[in-house]
Amino acid sequence: MVLIDVICIEIESNMPQEYRMSIKVNKDMIDENFHVNNIEYLKWVQKIAKEHWHYYSTEELQKGFAWVVLDHHIQYKGQAFLDDELSLVTYIEKSTAVTTTRIVEIYKENKLITKARTTWCMLNSVTRKPARINNEIISLFELEV
Repeated sequence: MVLIDVICIEIESNMPQEYRMSIKVNKDMIDENFHVNNIEYLKWVQKIAKEHWHYYSTEELQKGFAWVVLDHHIQYKGQAFLDDELSLVTYIEKSTAVTTTRIVEIYKENKLITKARTTWCMLNSVTRKPARINNEIISLFELEV
């Protein structure tokens, strides 16, 4: 089992509904090149997205809708190593009727080391078909559709 130390805080920002968390790199995250394995970054992108949704949405919304990934684009600008303290921030960059583009930035010592742009599609939890992003969700995340 892998344990991740996570701290979640709400912040004030000019960005629409930012969400932040912190991670301390442990030995299980390190690969044969002695840095954080690329798959860990993808796990963190998905983890912070899920936490962001759960933090701002209601239980009713969480039961009625689910999100699936359409694509991930990750840019690696630096490396992380054992015991590094990382700060992650996420926000919704833009949205369409049924999708959102989420940005996740990962910082080490206030320096951007990874940036991910991910497109998510909202599904109706019952039909598993794309669902229109309604006004309630738009207002929760201060989205412009």
